[in-house]
Amino acid sequence: MDALARKVMSKHGLSLEAARKHRAKQMPQRVVDPTSRLGFRRAEQGETESCEPYPLALESIGDVFLSLDSFGLGVSLYFRQLAWIFCVVFVCAMILCPSTTHNASACHHGDDTTTKPAYENAGLARGTASGCVVGDLSVGLNVAPDVAVVLVILFAALTSTFLQSTFSKRIEGNLQTPSDYSVVVANPPAHVLDPDRYRDFFAKIFGDDVVCVTVSKDNGRVLQLLARRKGYLQDLADFAEGGWDELDELDGLGEKFQPLLYGLGLLKTPAFARARLAAVEDELRVALAAGDGRKTLAAGDDWHKPQRVVVTFATEASMERTLQTFEVSAARRVFSNVTGIESAETPVDFEGTVLLVSRPVEPTEILWHNSHYARPERLLRLALSFAATAGIGGVLYAIARAFARAEATNFLFVWVTVVNAALPTTLKQVTKLIERHREFGDEQDSMFLKLTMARWFNTAVVVFVTTRRPARLGKANLESVFLILLADAFVTPLIVAFDPFDLVMRYVVAPRQPTQRAMNRFWNGAEWNIAERYTDVAKTLLVGLFWASAAPAGLLVTAAALFNVFLVDRFCLLRRWARKPDFDDQLSRRSVGVLSLIVLVHTRAAMEFFMNWGLRFDKFGAESGRPGSGDGLGDHQKHVKCFGTFFDCNAGDEELTAAQRTVNRVYPALSVIAFVVAVWNLVGTRAGVRKHLYRGFLYCFCGNTAEDDDDHMPISFRDVAEIDAYVPTVPHPLPGEVPLIAADVTGVPPGRLPLPPGVAIESHTVCSRDFLRPLLPSSFDDAKIDQVIADLFGRVKYYPKKAREDGRARNKALRESAMAAMDAARTTGPTYTRELLSKHETIAIYRGVELGNEHLLRVFPPRERKQWARFDIEAYVSFEKPGKYGDEKQDAFRILVEDDNFSSALALAAIAEGQRVRLSWLHNYVTKTETVDGRETKHSYPERPVTELVPADAPRR
Repeated sequence: MDALARKVMSKHGLSLEAARKHRAKQMPQRVVDPTSRLGFRRAEQGETESCEPYPLALESIGDVFLSLDSFGLGVSLYFRQLAWIFCVVFVCAMILCPSTTHNASACHHGDDTTTKPAYENAGLARGTASGCVVGDLSVGLNVAPDVAVVLVILFAALTSTFLQSTFSKRIEGNLQTPSDYSVVVANPPAHVLDPDRYRDFFAKIFGDDVVCVTVSKDNGRVLQLLARRKGYLQDLADFAEGGWDELDELDGLGEKFQPLLYGLGLLKTPAFARARLAAVEDELRVALAAGDGRKTLAAGDDWHKPQRVVVTFATEASMERTLQTFEVSAARRVFSNVTGIESAETPVDFEGTVLLVSRPVEPTEILWHNSHYARPERLLRLALSFAATAGIGGVLYAIARAFARAEATNFLFVWVTVVNAALPTTLKQVTKLIERHREFGDEQDSMFLKLTMARWFNTAVVVFVTTRRPARLGKANLESVFLILLADAFVTPLIVAFDPFDLVMRYVVAPRQPTQRAMNRFWNGAEWNIAERYTDVAKTLLVGLFWASAAPAGLLVTAAALFNVFLVDRFCLLRRWARKPDFDDQLSRRSVGVLSLIVLVHTRAAMEFFMNWGLRFDKFGAESGRPGSGDGLGDHQKHVKCFGTFFDCNAGDEELTAAQRTVNRVYPALSVIAFVVAVWNLVGTRAGVRKHLYRGFLYCFCGNTAEDDDDHMPISFRDVAEIDAYVPTVPHPLPGEVPLIAADVTGVPPGRLPLPPGVAIESHTVCSRDFLRPLLPSSFDDAKIDQVIADLFGRVKYYPKKAREDGRARNKALRESAMAAMDAARTTGPTYTRELLSKHETIAIYRGVELGNEHLLRVFPPRERKQWARFDIEAYVSFEKPGKYGDEKQDAFRILVEDDNFSSALALAAIAEGQRVRLSWLHNYVTKTETVDGRETKHSYPERPVTELVPADAPRR
């Protein structure tokens, strides 16, 4: 590969070593920090000082997961869930070992099996149902182990949600994100475009500090055109720098394929870039057509009104109070729209509009450039995308059917493996070309669903359906299943590790770029998708469980596949894949539901195989008679359909053996249980269901879906370092480039913009005078260009602390007008109420004073580390938990030495390190109530005061 690349690069003066150095800087790095909880932290993008690559070999399994925790919640949960599924599958494989042994020893009939290969239990089909007859089906050795596997996986599916919640709390820690401080207004008044008016409105209601207001517009189509122009201009700059200005145009096949391959970095010429740039600029001039200094709107976008408004507060508590105040129920809104009568509980309106307020997704999940696609068009495109996926499934079925008719089952596994490797790229392009989403989460959901269904269909369903019923439990078909499992275990991980597409882009496409910078764009790391990784695991698990009752040894291969996936994915994360923003736990929660659905599919497949145990190829089975008829193969029963019914099979007891009658009684009940668990987990966890139903009921009839949360940290948005504001962006058309700013961000601090350190906003924005000037009439001066910018783009306005001081007079006037409107306005001091949640009296061992982890909080400036006295709990003297959410029994407890609620310094001075003490404390839920300017406010938080700390042998008071 190096020789091939160097041969091309020598013509262009490019350096492979420079590209490799650039790639090494883009790979995940860690900074050793002995004072941190992990002992290190993940380096920020662009950080180079004291960095080192993540080690591939670690001392313990715990260290492996701790290193993965530094990659964020979504990545860490993926690997933890993968490890959990591997352990569960391995246990299930051990449970099915007796089934494999029984099949291998019992399924031999007749003296000469070599002449009847369809009945042979040998080779890869050793230990499967191949060669078995109906009488070989055993309740204790076939049915009972399979039932145990179903119960184990159902238990794993139910506990997965608990484990996910536990690990989520452990991983997240004290991370704050922009959505923790913000609300989104879905129905902003069409005539209000000034961020100051939104700020004044919310400040008048609450008196709280508004940090930032983002007003975005319905300008997605023009943003896409501006981004394309930015890409072509960068290409022309690269051509000029690399001396490609005079490169000849292509002709023949090159000219025909150039539009298709240009975006991949191939067949790039200055003439093509200039022609495309001219076409894009002509389209933009039409869209920006102006007369007498006024803009004429183009069809498709509606720039004169805001599309959504995001208001960011200083604290999380302010955001929660806003949701409680302004969320309006759906039932009340419909009633008001129909009758024109407003309820007394309806929040105060803003410019004649009752705002529809909700919690926003993270700013990186908003696809601002798709704002102009209305819901009907998005739904239509989604339907077309799924139809295209179904069409792909039909083609796969037809090809697999052709393999089956040609009896080329040994080649079927090769086809299935190749298709599984190609499906992610294919469906990604289908999604990209057809679908349009306004949020990245919706796009991931669509990709996850299509890819899961397509891979399931290609791997399990096609093999099952295209095989004739008598041959499904035959040697050739079960060997083909084993080959598919082996390919998933070893071939697919190798394809992921080497990533042929990335190799082609790095060693074939990249050397054909005009400059080193353009070449480096293809060396940023391989593209990957966490939805694809989840579907790969789900596909492997489905194949193993689908055929587990007929090929129980296949679960061992499935466990090996999951183990290899864990190793390869971790290697690629540390050494191959491109850096991605932190993922949330959305797909992790969905995969738990998919796991439950796989169990349901397994119960139906097990019924199908058990109820048809002993069916083989027609030419050997159709004429077989009763035992002793000559071939020694037992009865040939008619086919019993189980998949065609809901939870039962269409067979009478008189046609079944004793083992099959047991199956027909047990498995319908298991199917019902699996169906309930699948629905339960697909909707959410047990607590999640209650939460969704409760919040849905409140939204319909009350409108208040905000929740009191005592876990809110009293940290201001301004104090959280490296947290971005809601800034509209548009993806850069060139690979490896950061998104382009697509709004007026004048006055926003650079640290709040979604740009890496060292990247200048001037080179990564489409909202500037210099960028728009060539598209506007030459008579436009700076003032008119600024007016076009104000008309076309949204606005992000940041309010620093000094802005609040400078506007003190304005805020004072607002408060005075509000107080004048309140006859009963008054201010009362705070009152405190305490609810006892739990009470702890223990015998503990004092371990000394240690420093806390306050410096790890993502705040600026970093907080000083406090001193905490640590106690290991030896035994409980008494324990009470009158509150539902009280602390459970603890293994350790820490006391803040500077705590004003207890004389910690005096108490600690009386004990020595290692001494046994009597330690007692309370867990209270404190509610602080006060009235300010006639408005009563409440703030709740937990409290754990120490009530006793004396040596264990001290006399009791």
